[in-house]
Amino acid sequence: MKEKRIKSLDGFRVVAILVIVLSHMNFLGAYSYGNIWARCFNNATLGTDFFFVLSGFGIYLRGQKEEQPDLKHGMRFAVKKIQKIYHFYFIMLVVSVPYSIIMDMEDATFTKACIKAVIKFAGCMTLCQSAFGTSYTSHALIATSWFLSTIFLCYIVCPRIKKLLSVMNNSNNFFLIGVVLVITEIISVCFRNIEYYAQNKGIVYINDLFYGSPYIRIWYLVIGMIIGMIYEKGFLKNANKLIEISIQGGNSFGIL
Repeated sequence: MKEKRIKSLDGFRVVAILVIVLSHMNFLGAYSYGNIWARCFNNATLGTDFFFVLSGFGIYLRGQKEEQPDLKHGMRFAVKKIQKIYHFYFIMLVVSVPYSIIMDMEDATFTKACIKAVIKFAGCMTLCQSAFGTSYTSHALIATSWFLSTIFLCYIVCPRIKKLLSVMNNSNNFFLIGVVLVITEIISVCFRNIEYYAQNKGIVYINDLFYGSPYIRIWYLVIGMIIGMIYEKGFLKNANKLIEISIQGGNSFGIL
């Protein structure tokens, strides 16, 4: 089947990217309009979650159906998805090593700082650093490397999830989205409470289960896959056409 680009999603991508970029402009908080930035624009989670949902949507529509989506196949699938940008990722890791050594030398010797940098580098190369729920590993060397790690780990189980969704009754897709949304909320609250409990008990290394872990983000991919199922059945396509007809009709009568 010939792939058709959904142009409306490109517009949403732009909005999501702008939200993420604005959220990382921390210097805006130093000015008089810092409160506006903090309340209205400092919300990278919104854009990030959108890209996970969008990724699940694309995987469902473009992914190949596999008869045996086991863990080995999931690993191959994840590697295939990541390999196009991995060499850029590797270069950024190499560039970040000297900076990591300099930062660790604030409370360690040069030798220990080098050893830490090597360990961080090795961990980041595996793309498994976000699995441990601690920012010390998930944000190692490159603060944003957690994203590629998390989505890589989520991709490993994507073929299996898609297989399970394909055998379900498609008439219950909207109900299924509701169930997954509830599960996502429950898991998010649980991990957030675990982080708060760990911090109160002095367990400072458990601090990234809520935002950067794959255990929550996988559910956003599932939401995207279910939306892909609904779209594939034509419901959303027909809804888009209905909206376009309504707008055109409004223009014809001078309403819009």
